[in-house]
Amino acid sequence: MSLWRHLQENAQTFPERRFIVGPRRRLNYREAFEQTVAAGDYFRALNSGTIFFYAFDSPAVVIGLIAADLVGVTACVLNRRDDELSARRTIDDLGKGHLFTDEPHLVAVRGAVDHVREILLARKDARATVWDEKPEHSSGRIVILTSGTTGRPKAAQYTWSRLVRQVRYANKVNHQTWLLTYPLNHFAGIQMLLHTLVSGHTLVIPPSRRFEDVESAVRKHGVDSISATPTFWRMLTGRLMARQKEPFQLKQITLGGEASTPELLSGLRRLFPQAALTQVYATTELGTCFSVTDEQAGFPATFLERPVGNVRLKIFDDELYVQSTNKMLGYAGQKSFAAEEEWVATGDIVEVEGARVFFRGRKGEIINVGGVKVHPGKVESAILQVEGIQAVRVFGKPNPITGQLVAAELEPATGLAHEELIYNVREICRRDLNRYEQPQEIIISERLARRNNKIARGTS
Repeated sequence: MSLWRHLQENAQTFPERRFIVGPRRRLNYREAFEQTVAAGDYFRALNSGTIFFYAFDSPAVVIGLIAADLVGVTACVLNRRDDELSARRTIDDLGKGHLFTDEPHLVAVRGAVDHVREILLARKDARATVWDEKPEHSSGRIVILTSGTTGRPKAAQYTWSRLVRQVRYANKVNHQTWLLTYPLNHFAGIQMLLHTLVSGHTLVIPPSRRFEDVESAVRKHGVDSISATPTFWRMLTGRLMARQKEPFQLKQITLGGEASTPELLSGLRRLFPQAALTQVYATTELGTCFSVTDEQAGFPATFLERPVGNVRLKIFDDELYVQSTNKMLGYAGQKSFAAEEEWVATGDIVEVEGARVFFRGRKGEIINVGGVKVHPGKVESAILQVEGIQAVRVFGKPNPITGQLVAAELEPATGLAHEELIYNVREICRRDLNRYEQPQEIIISERLARRNNKIARGTS
């Protein structure tokens, strides 16, 4: 079923149920359907070209995306936190089209698009046309940009129907209210939107990902389910405890985008004892691959022995490979991607320990210390056991003798003595790591760089 068909069905079944709640505007399913039809009529008049959105996440962007699927055109959400020149480069790569933005005074991108228009606003006069005819297109397309945590983002192409089929259907009677923590220019943000729509749930968009805005949105709108990166969860739980705030009443906690660690999973269980806890492994290129609900870091080694849903997994030269029917069609500019029977390298380095497979970092992040490979993920997992560390980034620094040495950049919770923190980190590392893995340099930073709520990677 297409994206807009799900919206139409929900508008008929739950017309007054909240669908999208934004900082300044909220829409129930009936209103969203009416505005999608009106936006679809508008998009039809534009004839051809990709629909680009360069705006902060809002109900208007959601309506625009569903409307693009309704009329069978390609949509792309640009990262609103990127500067205009970065947006211009992306548009140049993907071809001319139509830009909708919440910043009408753009200059750099004007030459790259046919038209620049302000982001679609709510139309009180939008009429609910009954779209019973089947569109000529099987589905519109969406271009999703990779996170760019290790370099320039790439553009992955999907049909909406391929993404919708990856969504795990939930009982629409058991209504949930989700918080959008991933941006809509991110694969996980799109998947969160689809899960909400397919399940007939409610999606709350906070004004920002700052703790104060998140807490206010959760408590004000009755959020009971949150999907976020481990980095985001550490921030959220750390601030709740530091400020002695009452924990949220959550039904569902989902983690993805980064490897989870034992200390984080056990901390979430203590703080939210009633919540179901799910870890999701997905990539922009391969789609949603598998999930784990046993509250342990990594995934069972038995996943390597049998199909897991629509995917198969294997390890070659310490790297995880995936064979998937959910993968993208290809990068923009390419005609196709790997065939369904082909194995695709994920770039994720993994290690089998007993009955468990653990993520140890990205292939390009391996640190070579005198010929010994050091995996940053393993070092970070050890460091995060130290109380008072909100985030950590382990990376290699050039060294004339060993080639590289291990360095760690720490983001501490406020009010902690740096000297004591560094001492505790060194003690943990001496206990749990070999001498090659132990950080030779430890840096304290007020805040680590992030991109899409994940720690930005790379060397320094």
